[in-house]
Amino acid sequence: MSVEAALAATAVLALLITWLQTKVVLRIRRKGGKTEVDFTIDKQATDGRTLREIATALGAVLGLPASADSSTPESDQENASR
Repeated sequence: MSVEAALAATAVLALLITWLQTKVVLRIRRKGGKTEVDFTIDKQATDGRTLREIATALGAVLGLPASADSSTPESDQENASR
């Protein structure tokens, strides 16, 4: 894969992570004949598992080998039974 494609994929990943971390709240209330509007944008951290899944998916798109330390519950159970 070319450098340009890798940079584009990285930009898409950054945009996706930013989108996953953003919480938008819009509240509209009527009190005494008046309308109150509350608009809030909060930035919350995405959990580590989601970030690992995104990185793994991006790696697959870029043709990178899977990380040796990435374990799933299924692989953990297989390793424990050996």
